[in-house]
Amino acid sequence: MGMRSCVWWQVTVLDFDDHESYDKVFDLKLLIEGGHPTVITKRGFHVYFKFTDQIQQPDKEKLNVDVLNTGKRAYFPGTR
Repeated sequence: MGMRSCVWWQVTVLDFDDHESYDKVFDLKLLIEGGHPTVITKRGFHVYFKFTDQIQQPDKEKLNVDVLNTGKRAYFPGTR
């Protein structure tokens, strides 16, 4: 089951496309590991937060992560 709109579901999802980017965020202490629901995906991780429009999409050259919130679609764990 997909979330049609992250705003409607009141979540923001950080979609890490690889383990390196996920590890980098915690090494830089930008997030506290274990502080948010996290799901392992085929390529990396999804980290779930209460919805916020304050997290901006980072430069993909520096950090391989997508911010899924306003106008984006995310999927619940176990769905396709």
